Amino acid sequence: MYNMHSMAKKTDGIQSLERGLQVLRLLAARGALTSSAIAEELGIHQSSASRLLKSLRLAGLVRKPSFRSFSVGYGVLHLAGIAMESFPIIPASVKVCVGLRAKTGCGAAAGTLWEDRIVYFARVVFDPNAAPVLVERSDFPIKKSALGLLLLHRRCREKRGDEGALSKQLFDTITKSLKEHGILYVENIHTNRFAAAVEFQCDDLPSALVIHSETKRLSPSEAAGALNAARQEIISLTRNNMH
Repeated sequence: MYNMHSMAKKTDGIQSLERGLQVLRLLAARGALTSSAIAEELGIHQSSASRLLKSLRLAGLVRKPSFRSFSVGYGVLHLAGIAMESFPIIPASVKVCVGLRAKTGCGAAAGTLWEDRIVYFARVVFDPNAAPVLVERSDFPIKKSALGLLLLHRRCREKRGDEGALSKQLFDTITKSLKEHGILYVENIHTNRFAAAVEFQCDDLPSALVIHSETKRLSPSEAAGALNAARQEIISLTRNNMH
């Protein structure tokens, strides 16, 4: 009986954690919402939503910007700041991407895919006076990004249930570019005159570096030289930051 009771409590705890995370993701994506709107979105009773929100408020993860609405609390920001220190890839990515922009005059980014979204470790735009963007979870369409295309190609090669993520024609085009240039190189992608990407491994997570520009075009060999040097640097910096 004791074991059954313990297992039931564990299951309830996991379910509460999952629901709490659903609430935080919803508020992060949609902004301030009422408890009734949250309950409707999650398909739960309003009383359940109210209990979750109360617990999250006590933990500082949810706040009330108005009488009826709820939004993400500053505790999430504090937790994110602490969590960022656990990812050596972030300062390494910032340094490498800033260096790539200075060397090539192009925008640069490092990132990975998470739940079919691009998650940037760092991203710098063409303007040398603009600050890097840290850990941006982007809603930008994966197939309009060289970084996204390269990592989708990796998924297809490893057959993780994503064989249909790319058409055969697109898969073959990426494969051809990798064989010819050692990198993914594409011209006139989205608003860019060119974009180029190279893979690297971050812990056990496949990641990629990308450079791109709306105003200039590097040759495949120029892009490959810059990216391959940057790949070695980001791997080295990440290892050093782990110690």
